[in-house]
Amino acid sequence: MSERDEFLKGPCGDCGAKCCGPNVAIEFSKTEAGFIRSSGTRMVMMEGLPVEPDVKGNDFYLMNSQCGFVNKETGECRAYRDPQKPAICDRFKAGTKACRKIKHRPGFGSYVFGY
Repeated sequence: MSERDEFLKGPCGDCGAKCCGPNVAIEFSKTEAGFIRSSGTRMVMMEGLPVEPDVKGNDFYLMNSQCGFVNKETGECRAYRDPQKPAICDRFKAGTKACRKIKHRPGFGSYVFGY
């Protein structure tokens, strides 16, 4: 079985890692945002949202591209193994309850989430 077939059978297979893609606003610290940007991910800090970050000092960033840590062929996230990965990556790790709750939310694709 190919890596792609394995991915499609896994927890991200039916959504293609939408939580890490364009038009999703994610809560990061400045350090976490820098880590994600180091992968080539394009994103901008958002201001004036009606939602406050869960962690003081964090900001929401709008993803303008798929996260560069997500392998476009297999869907595997290379950041999961890195101790510097953002805390949000652990909270919404593939297949967890938090992941499934967002993934099956109607209209998912321009969703704001934090810690």
